[in-house]
Amino acid sequence: MLQTFFFLLGITSLTVAVYLYLATLRPPDAPRSLQAGGCEFKRRDQAGRELVPLEQAVARVKEILTELRADLEQAVIPVEYRE
Repeated sequence: MLQTFFFLLGITSLTVAVYLYLATLRPPDAPRSLQAGGCEFKRRDQAGRELVPLEQAVARVKEILTELRADLEQAVIPVEYRE
């Protein structure tokens, strides 16, 4: 039962971390990006900005979230559980 609690706590922590990264997915210069025909995304952990056509924006956000989740899961350090 305690293992289940720690597992759920870990999953919740990952979810919160992904949520915090979502703040980086805001369009930094919306009027100029919209005039260019897209939506601009910038992640804090990457140097460049990305201009995505509006039709593909939702799909790209899903891809970015998948990438972020994979990065976070890869950064998790396993800890031995002792009873």
